[in-house]
This record gives sequence, structure tokens and C-alpha cells, in this order.
Amino acid sequence: MQKGINYRLLFLILVCCPFILSITFHFPDFVDAWVAYPKLAQDKVQYLLSDGLLANALEMRQTNMYGSGVIFYLSKLLYGKPILYISEFISWLSYFSPRFYFQAGDASLFSTRFVEPIVFLLSPIWVFGFFTSIKLRKFKVIVLYVAFTLLAYMSGKREFAYLLPAIMFMIYFIYLGSTRLLPTRWFRRYLAVSVVYGVYILLRLAYAINI
Repeated sequence: MQKGINYRLLFLILVCCPFILSITFHFPDFVDAWVAYPKLAQDKVQYLLSDGLLANALEMRQTNMYGSGVIFYLSKLLYGKPILYISEFISWLSYFSPRFYFQAGDASLFSTRFVEPIVFLLSPIWVFGFFTSIKLRKFKVIVLYVAFTLLAYMSGKREFAYLLPAIMFMIYFIYLGSTRLLPTRWFRRYLAVSVVYGVYILLRLAYAINI
């Protein structure tokens, strides 16, 4: 087993991550986003713990809070706080969607529209690397990945600025999966195709942001 970091492999993987160029080019905005994070997180916590969530529930109900009858109780069941907390949980789970990272992006300054944040060809390697982490019992890495995703969720905005720490762990999973597959000829060819495509995406991104 190879020891140490394969910097050449890591560099090739980073070439397939165009979002890094977007964040670098808009670094002042990236800093501003994190300066604003404490206030955003505070607002999110207050929303979850205060009557703000209940107010949203009342707005969605088909009757007012003093109503009665079957429709009232059905609406109370469907649009109560527990259901909305479940909805918030599902919203957090959406932060793990591969499509968001390997195709759609966040349509902000940190993920240019119509440019893949991470080359989609690396998505199966990411999945393989994630399960490899489980197999190798790297649970601390997985916990940190989940924790940083939760940190981004608490901003109330699904933006790459806040997701950058979590994405670093995604890159780690891609790297880990790649190191396991690197000895195979088919993967080296697959990686070469991914890098060529990554360079193409980087050129598209450079043109889009007028570098």
C-alpha cells in the first residue's frame, strides 16, 4: 500500500474541480459571506426555536387556529411543528445531493451557471471513496463531513461559500477512492478522460468570468 500523499493524483483531481477557480476569483465575496455567517446562523436558530416556524404552519393551514372540524384537525396534523421539523430535516438532506455538486451548482458567484462545480465523471469515484471510508472505519472523517454540511445548512443558504469545508471532505473521498483504483489500467484511462474534460470546463469557466 502506498504511503503518504500522492500529490500528482491530488492535483489532477483538483483540476476537475472548477468551483475552486470561482471561489478564488470571487474571494472577497467569499470572505464577506463568512463574515455574515454568525448573523445568518443566529437567525436560523431563532427561526427554528421561536414561533416563526409555527407562523409558517398557520399560514399553510386551510383554517385558522380557532377553527374546528375534520379539516381543521387534518390541517393541524399535516402542518404542525413536527411536520415542519421533518421538512427542515429533509431540506438538510438535500445538501448531500450529488446533482448539486456534480451538475447544477448553486447559481451563485461561487458556482458559475452552466458550469459543473465538480466534473460529473468523478461522482461514482466519490461514492466509491465514501464507502471505502466506511470500510476502513474512517468514521471521524464522515462525522466531520456531516457536521460541516450541517454548518452550511445553518446559514439558511445552500451556497458553495458555506459548503467549502464539506466539499473538501468530498474531494478527500474522491482522492481515497482514486488511490484504491489507481493500479487498474481502466481507471487511469478514466481519470485521464476526466482531467481532459476538467480542463475544458475550466476554460469555459475562465471565459464565463472573463479571466
